[in-house]
Amino acid sequence: MRQESLENFHPSVRRLPCLLVALCAIVTAQSPAAADWAPNQLRIAGSDERVWVVAASKADGDKLPEVRFWFAAFDDKGSAPAFPEPSRYLPPVTGDPIVAASDKSALRVLFADLSLCRYETTRLPATDALYNSQSAQYPLAFAGDASRDVSWFLVDETAVREATSQAASRPVKDAATSRPTLSADSLVLLRLERGFWTSIHVPPFIAGYENYRIAARDGSLHVFWHDRSAGRIDFASRSDDTWSDRSTAVSRNDIDRFWAGSTRTGPVLLIASPAAKSDQVTLSLAQPAVGKWTISNPIRPGSKQLSVPRDHIEAAFAGDRLAIAFLEDDKIRFGWSDISASPTIRLSTLSNAVPTDGSEQQGWRSLIETVVLLLVISIVLITRQQQIQTPAAVPKGYILASIWRRFVATLIDLSPALMITYLIYGDTLRPVFQMAIQSASESIAPDAAVAAKMEKIRLLAIAIYGGWCLLLESFRHTTLGKRIMNCRVLSADGSAPTGRQILVRNIIRILIVGLGPSGILVTFMLMAMFSVNKQRLGDIMASTIVVQPAPPDIEDVSSRPFDDDMSPDDR
Repeated sequence: MRQESLENFHPSVRRLPCLLVALCAIVTAQSPAAADWAPNQLRIAGSDERVWVVAASKADGDKLPEVRFWFAAFDDKGSAPAFPEPSRYLPPVTGDPIVAASDKSALRVLFADLSLCRYETTRLPATDALYNSQSAQYPLAFAGDASRDVSWFLVDETAVREATSQAASRPVKDAATSRPTLSADSLVLLRLERGFWTSIHVPPFIAGYENYRIAARDGSLHVFWHDRSAGRIDFASRSDDTWSDRSTAVSRNDIDRFWAGSTRTGPVLLIASPAAKSDQVTLSLAQPAVGKWTISNPIRPGSKQLSVPRDHIEAAFAGDRLAIAFLEDDKIRFGWSDISASPTIRLSTLSNAVPTDGSEQQGWRSLIETVVLLLVISIVLITRQQQIQTPAAVPKGYILASIWRRFVATLIDLSPALMITYLIYGDTLRPVFQMAIQSASESIAPDAAVAAKMEKIRLLAIAIYGGWCLLLESFRHTTLGKRIMNCRVLSADGSAPTGRQILVRNIIRILIVGLGPSGILVTFMLMAMFSVNKQRLGDIMASTIVVQPAPPDIEDVSSRPFDDDMSPDDR
């Protein structure tokens, strides 16, 4: 009866490879459609830990712009990836970003409706402390502390009074009326730390100018402003709750724009000056040395000095490096520069790809892996049909191990590998697990850097699992899980397995587990549907079986208790 069933099944098996090859070709030909998105405005922020790039498209009618994010994190030695990449934790959002700043651990973006949002690389985006409860206008300057979780806002004192006179949660409906008043008579610094706001008085001599920048590090604060009438950039510093006198950092008449930052060696400025083309600027660094500010040569990407679009450039200082981003032909150009007397810069174009959660790509990958596995299985069914349909020589007193026992044994054997891996890489895995719990209703994958590390961790766990099983089966012909479930490995002829058989079945085991849930599911389906000996793919290739003691009602009276040291002659 069994022979007839297999003969009826055989023609279907012969047609299966052709169908699977066609399906695999269709799957691999699929690719997600590219989004029609072009950047129109840029924001960039940096700290000691990472650099962020925020880009928004042009508003389409009544629709708000689409905002996308890129970031690059620094390792323990202070080295950053080549260039920022889209973050899978941060899918596109809609809004009109006005300013952005980064402290030690998070990016904060203030949108046109005065909503302040917080973004991190290991948590879901969240609305931060209500900025419109503190100010009714955009800040004149906004920065994060490079080494602490503190953010600073320089605002018009009048806007602070207006905000305190209205409900804290009242949204600003008309963004145009919220723009900061130029040449404000009095200014206030707002300090945000752990959700709490503090208002700090600013000396009167700082007020009355148009272009301000803030640089902060480890509690020390520097406020810079451009005095156009005098042709200079002045600043005042605050440390230990005390303000310094007014000082001059740069004095020159060709200052178009400037940016400020605070490195481990002190504050630093990036100055934009008019270039040969009216819509272009050149860039130079200014930093204090022996009590006096010096200006570097213009930044160069090579032999020629760098010239960038005046209206589409942003800059920040991150990890003692200068990072710039500008728009060029609907592309985002990003560059790292050293901070020196003759700075050089490396430029590259950032990808405009939508930072997806990775679920769709993972779904295609799993489908392809399943199709390939089914193709391999179909070939094995054809080439080893005689072996598959021939009952194994099971010793008296034993029967083939049930599928559920083998499945539970597999879970038990996986446990030590997972625990060891977690002990080694707990610092990496804990944030990922927290993210998975927070986004239980969604499928959000980690960003590219974390995803690459997670893949290495996964491979390590599989290697530990495979090595663990290979070692135990080589010496005891069983594993911890099989031992607990009272099972062991034998050759298909009933004898003890050889070293080659153990090696082959464990190599196949590692490959199957490496495919993930789809591989494990398909291999157990093979055992249930096609193999008369309940063999998985590794068993078929190695000519092995897994047995368990027979139930008492059919047990042979001559059978002995299960013994690892029992020889084939004793059975």
